[in-house]
Amino acid sequence: MAAFEPIWALGLMSGTSMDGVDGAMLMTDGQSIHAFGESYFRPYTAAEQATIAAALGCWQGDSPNPVSYTHLTLP
Repeated sequence: MAAFEPIWALGLMSGTSMDGVDGAMLMTDGQSIHAFGESYFRPYTAAEQATIAAALGCWQGDSPNPVSYTHLTLP
């Protein structure tokens, strides 16, 4: 297998808690991690959380009776 030069890669995710976005950097050649970089969390604003909550269950193929998220408390 050909060797690849390590690059910095950025990973982002937003989980089911709808609290914000996490990001992390690492240096990799695709097989090994050579270094860990910075990580960051950016919380959603109340308006962003409301927009995301309003979109739940709106995609084609979703259940016509989506799971209730009324137990979540938005700031």
